[in-house]
Order: sequence, then C-alpha cells, then structure tokens
Amino acid sequence: MPGAAAVDAVRALRDKLDTLPPQPSVALIQDWLKTDAFVRWFRSPSGVWPIARLPDADARAMGARDGVRVAVISEDTARKQAKHHPDIAPEEYVAAQRIVDHATAKASYADPKTGRRRMIYIQEMDRYVMVVKATEDGGELYMTTMYRLHSEEARRDREIARLLQKAKKK
Repeated sequence: MPGAAAVDAVRALRDKLDTLPPQPSVALIQDWLKTDAFVRWFRSPSGVWPIARLPDADARAMGARDGVRVAVISEDTARKQAKHHPDIAPEEYVAAQRIVDHATAKASYADPKTGRRRMIYIQEMDRYVMVVKATEDGGELYMTTMYRLHSEEARRDREIARLLQKAKKK
C-alpha cells in the first residue's frame, strides 16, 4: 500500500508525542495530518492517528494521567465521522489543533451514560465543535466527534446564549 511507510512512522512515533515539548509535538501532528498518508488512512482507517495536543489543564480536567496530552482519532470514529459528517473532508482535520488552541468556549462535563469526563471545544470563527474524552484509566485521549455548525445553528446558539446571559443579570 502506498504510504504504508508514513503510517508506520506515525505509529512508531505516536507515543513519543506526549513526551516532546508542546510546540514540536503540535508541529509533527500538524505535518502528519497534512499528508496524503492521513487522507488514505482516513478513507480506510486502521488503528489510531494523532489529531491534536491538548493543554495540560484540559487533559487533567478529563482525568488523563500525568503526561497524557495527545488526542487521537480511532478507526471507529473516522468511520463515524465519514458517515455522519461527510461535509468535513479528511484534509480539514488539521483544524483540530486550531479548535483546541483558539476555542471560543470550552467545558468539561461528565458523559451521562458512563460518567467519564469529556471536553467540548467550540471555535466560533470557523463554526467548529470538537469533543475529546479520556479512557476510563486516563491512559489515552480520544476525539469522539468534530463537526461544523451550520450558520443558522450558530446564530441561534449565540442568541440563546445572549438571552440566558441577560436573564442571569436580572
């Protein structure tokens, strides 16, 4: 399979991403997401692919172990994304780091079914939403969804937030 060497290199170096300083780790992830190898992986996923490095505080808020900061996308999530969010092309997943770094809003919450902590990131400028969860033992972080709000939904959500804020002031 063409690009297999690139996929093997990503797999071999994946665990090292958490031990690198943030900037080189982010730069590697971004470079890998921009390759044809990622596009091929996304269309026929196997294993996981690094998607973004989270700030320490966000990872801790989800219950990640010390030193676990890099979120991955699993093959199941890649398939789900392709099915439920086909408007996001594989080339757009490079935006995951921008969503984390420039989130307009973010919040940690407990999944109602499992009780596990998740972090939702909202980046209004490009209308992206991304959710990341930690595994039960805190040993890994997984992006569970990424989608773009339609402009009408975003406008509605801003209006609801404005009205709720106004109601709090009274």
